[in-house]
Amino acid sequence: MAILLLVLLAGCEKKPQKSGDSSNRKYSDVYASLSSHAKARMSLNQFEPDDDDAAFAEKEKSPLTNVTAEQFGDLMKKGETKFGTPHKPTGVRLSA
Repeated sequence: MAILLLVLLAGCEKKPQKSGDSSNRKYSDVYASLSSHAKARMSLNQFEPDDDDAAFAEKEKSPLTNVTAEQFGDLMKKGETKFGTPHKPTGVRLSA
């Protein structure tokens, strides 16, 4: 999910942002587009998955519930730290 959210965020981006405030604003836009089910339960593994199976399983036992926009922004920053900042994907084709 984190990768999908980073791609969604990148799709909203018009040009590279220099300030953290702009990123937070984009995170708010993505948060607003999430369903109530997505906001109701999130796993830390969605944003910074653990390579160790036991640690991954432990994170799954303690999901975050009713995540706020501010918490979501913090989680997305963790995803950026692990996967890098969002950017528009190029050369990607989807077919049905």
